[in-house]
Amino acid sequence: MKKNVKQDINFLEVSNFCINSRNNEVHVLVDEEGFRYEAHAGVPTRTDSTILYALLAQSQHEGYNPNVRMRLSEIVRMCGMPRTNERYDRIRESLKKWSNTTMEYKGTFYDGKEYKSMFFRYVNQFKEVEGENVVEVQLNDLYLEVVRYSAFFIYLAMPDLVKLKSPIAYKLYGLLAKTFYKRETWQIGAQKLAKKMGIQQPYYSGITRKIEQAVDQINEKTQLELRMTTRKKAKNDGLITFKKIKGYEKNLLELMKHESELESANRKEREARLKEEHDALKKIMDLLSSLSDAEQKDLQQEFINSISSGPNKNHVIYTQYRRHGLQRNCVQAAYHQFIRNKYHKK
Repeated sequence: MKKNVKQDINFLEVSNFCINSRNNEVHVLVDEEGFRYEAHAGVPTRTDSTILYALLAQSQHEGYNPNVRMRLSEIVRMCGMPRTNERYDRIRESLKKWSNTTMEYKGTFYDGKEYKSMFFRYVNQFKEVEGENVVEVQLNDLYLEVVRYSAFFIYLAMPDLVKLKSPIAYKLYGLLAKTFYKRETWQIGAQKLAKKMGIQQPYYSGITRKIEQAVDQINEKTQLELRMTTRKKAKNDGLITFKKIKGYEKNLLELMKHESELESANRKEREARLKEEHDALKKIMDLLSSLSDAEQKDLQQEFINSISSGPNKNHVIYTQYRRHGLQRNCVQAAYHQFIRNKYHKK
């Protein structure tokens, strides 16, 4: 299992799923602080959130590749779900939800320096490979970019997330992980916390009981250890204080530091590599433009011969070429590499 998943803290401040499952197809939540959440194909729940984290973890494992291809069996394994056809159908339903869910921050998205306006869709599109129980999911580029280059982030432990079966515990875990980013203690009004969490309970005693049960599950199932105290101040309200006894394991903190240092160290290397690729592509375009139509046609035929037969035969690329010509990215990449090799030899 990919053990850790990086997440921007803004996405934990206002959660992208609801504790109470709803049957209505369209749900719109407008927050007075400048946040708008719309779900047009069913409201995501705890299970949907876990599935999205599994896709995000896989994308991060592949260098933030927006095009994630995964077996349904791998997704259910990462999410701690039983491997059944019912769970496979649940993943399909979840992907439909995420492709129809948006979040808008109206001057409330904090990037570590200032507040900005942002609009996100999590999943652009998805499809299932027929007969293979494999899904190809295109995650939103802007969503991935924000998470990848975030200076205001934490790592969440996937093994911890999947153990929290209670939606309230799951949501509280993310909120506390965000809140304990740079502090050890957090105090909040019970009614305010209930509203933030989406707990439909008007009474102080009912709110504190649900939160206590969630804290017990977090302490039992995860690496995060908490102490919770309450103090009633009004008839149906009071203060709830959370104190972190033991945070995440050191390896998580070290991982956060390491990734930050790695991003900084590799930035120049990435820029140099991109420039090198750009220069190489420009040489290819210049070369092609210098050739006549007949010469270009001969060059393409030479490329086709090389992938269809001989020592450099490539059945996959040749099949893609026959179906899509040079329009397919993988075919274009192979064609450009063929030209580079031929040009370099000259």
